[in-house]
Amino acid sequence: MAGMFGDFAAAHEFHQAVSQAHTHHTNELRATNRPSVTSATRPAPLRQRSPIWRNATR
Repeated sequence: MAGMFGDFAAAHEFHQAVSQAHTHHTNELRATNRPSVTSATRPAPLRQRSPIWRNATR
């Protein structure tokens, strides 16, 4: 099977490397104890923040 990586073994090796890097990255993010983006930290939609949109009909 040939393709972008030449053969299946190369594609599998690339996938393993990306997967390992992703796991390492997510573990580092968890270790920093950063809060995730939630509705409490995400800004309100523009229609709720802008005086122009407050009086607009839906």
